[in-house]
Amino acid sequence: MISALLKRFESGLRASAKIVDCRLVHVPYRQTAGKVVQAVLGRHGDGAKIARLRAYVAEQTSPAYDAARLNLRDTGLRLGRSIFRPLLSADVARLGGFVPRVAANASRRELEKWRGQNLEAGFESVAKQGQVSVNFEAAVYRPYYLVRALLDRGDETLLFDGGFGTIAGYLTGAERDAFARGKDKDPLGTAGPSFRRVAVVPSRCPNCGMDPKLPEDAVVSICANCHAGIAASPEGLILVNYDREEGATPDRSTALLPFWRFPFRIGLPGMPAITTLESYAAAIFPQGLPKGFSPQGASVYVPAWRLLTTEAGDEAFSDLAQAVHGQSWNWTPDRVGLDGRPRFVPVSLPEEEARDLAWAALFALHTKASAARLNTLLLKRMLFDAKLSFGKGSVALISFKEQGKVYARPEVSVARLLIDGGPPLAAQRVTVQGAAAAFLAAQKRPSMADRVKTSRFSGEE
Repeated sequence: MISALLKRFESGLRASAKIVDCRLVHVPYRQTAGKVVQAVLGRHGDGAKIARLRAYVAEQTSPAYDAARLNLRDTGLRLGRSIFRPLLSADVARLGGFVPRVAANASRRELEKWRGQNLEAGFESVAKQGQVSVNFEAAVYRPYYLVRALLDRGDETLLFDGGFGTIAGYLTGAERDAFARGKDKDPLGTAGPSFRRVAVVPSRCPNCGMDPKLPEDAVVSICANCHAGIAASPEGLILVNYDREEGATPDRSTALLPFWRFPFRIGLPGMPAITTLESYAAAIFPQGLPKGFSPQGASVYVPAWRLLTTEAGDEAFSDLAQAVHGQSWNWTPDRVGLDGRPRFVPVSLPEEEARDLAWAALFALHTKASAARLNTLLLKRMLFDAKLSFGKGSVALISFKEQGKVYARPEVSVARLLIDGGPPLAAQRVTVQGAAAAFLAAQKRPSMADRVKTSRFSGEE
């Protein structure tokens, strides 16, 4: 019945409606994407304290137009699953009008609000520190249609969302005039220094001259022909030095996993600067180190591929931090022999992003024994509020053996899915919005004790 009534209304509207004007306009937004990383000292129920690192996918869309002049009815808009295309000079003329762009930095501010929020149900925090790591930021234009039409209610101006294909709102005469005033004739900013330049360079390994197959998201790759480290630059492929674990003999059953290695410095009031993990551990536990907690070395190691934002990936990040920082390493700059032919996992996490996560690696190296002796004041003084600085990063490769669905060492293993990625792993990534909704739902859900009380009272009645 409802379908019949709607069809009758549609037929009558189509017979009487008349489009007076239809204009395509592109509206600028600032799209920022990254992750919120939380280091939480807490416990499950009445259990012992543990150091838990969790990361969540975060993205924010904020208007890059003059919101005081225009209202696009776009509160809560998120563009994370949209497909973006580069705006070309040749397309500007045929894409209609462009709303002038203004400076916008609200996206980063909006992401910051998630740092201290409770996002994990069932985990009671004792101390918490959160940081935002941004990996994508750009100006994005979205299409809207301004349609002036004679409808059943008279002369109206409708705002159509060209992305979702829905009516965004009905405009007043003043709003319609505001859209008509002021158009950006140079949305690309071709006169500015940030206008993109495209360079075509030969893809040849600088060491052996072969044409390597570079993974799409690789920052640093290993040439399959000569095992040299290579990276893309505006001038073409360049050589990148890397170190690998000395004493390991890679073969076809070996996977060399990359890590960013950073020298570090921790400044604490009234104490000499800390530059080694041994000094860091002694400063936290001057009365003696907990059993099994003995970090070593003068470097902080961060996995050089995108491991965080799934529960399994977050746990693997902590397991790797404890294993890698729990022993001293001997490195060699020698390349892997050409007869070995192991699997080289490319570096897909840029150095700057890895540096943003180095503080989290310092937190994640704490074992269950050391976490049980931590408290809020100690964490704030020694890590959260300390002056941390990390030096120039370098790539270090560590050997793992392929064992079914995991790459393993005696002290730690990593699931291959967490390295290979793909749709199965993407489906497990948790957004801040999804985590917040799950947390609120858990807070409203009655506990087992409440259910028992309710059923008891119901029975008495």
